[in-house]
Amino acid sequence: MQEVSRMNWNKESFCALILTHGRAENLDTTSTLRRQGYTGPIKYLIDNRDEQADLYKKRFGDDNVFIFDKDEWVAKVDKACNFGDDRSVVYARNAAFKVMQDAGYKYFLMLDDDYTNFQYKFRSDKTFHAKTIVNLDTTFKAFLDYLKSTKIKTICFAQGGDFIGGGASNKAKAITAWRKAMNAFFVRSEDPIPFVGTVNEDVNAYVNDGKTSRPYLSHNMVSLVQRITQTNKGGLTDIYLSQGTYVKSFYSVIFEPSCVRISMMGMKEYRLHHHVKWNLAAPKIISAKYKNSLT
Repeated sequence: MQEVSRMNWNKESFCALILTHGRAENLDTTSTLRRQGYTGPIKYLIDNRDEQADLYKKRFGDDNVFIFDKDEWVAKVDKACNFGDDRSVVYARNAAFKVMQDAGYKYFLMLDDDYTNFQYKFRSDKTFHAKTIVNLDTTFKAFLDYLKSTKIKTICFAQGGDFIGGGASNKAKAITAWRKAMNAFFVRSEDPIPFVGTVNEDVNAYVNDGKTSRPYLSHNMVSLVQRITQTNKGGLTDIYLSQGTYVKSFYSVIFEPSCVRISMMGMKEYRLHHHVKWNLAAPKIISAKYKNSLT
């Protein structure tokens, strides 16, 4: 059997960066990446309040664990509230760009720490079907190449919730991209995403910044699977449990009341969730033929 050639990720100046807190012994994403064929560097970003810092270094190596000053970023980020609770990934998301620049990486994939699978969502005949990916190197390289060859801000994988309804879902009828960006971000380290809000920071970013900046995209050919929200100990579970989904979703209303509202999401069991009115959120390019010239 011919050996599959390994990617030279150093040549790409790329790494996978996992944002994590308090889960040094319960970190699904690392094993998932290796099991599914990613051979490149994996780095970890924790804050200087994490009591498991030594354990992270012991498990993954000093050179692979980066620590940022949380107080510094708490002072910089617009939290959009006065709850006084700093248990949020928004600070790590913003710090990540400076950390990766200083470490010499031009591009990186920003990941959470609780992914259990990466899947293709379509067969070769373009019909909807979920299949576990076995060569993430190839998948990551394709997404990275797209980022490099365009002026988009970021491109992300889809999530399970995007396909509610299975093959009957509108988003499962064709291979496409849409203007949202959540969870796993392919980004340029020199081009930071302005994440804001204590929670729902990804939605806040792609709506708030996406209306004036380059497009934020997700592609439905690839989807990630993660542990059910509010069941995995550590991370953001505590803040989600204390605030609930209504408060979480309302952060996006605060930043963009003109195009985001609270609605119900689900089919048989419903929960409160944000709803983006894309006709009001996405920039529109008007043809030059409509220009009113006075000269």
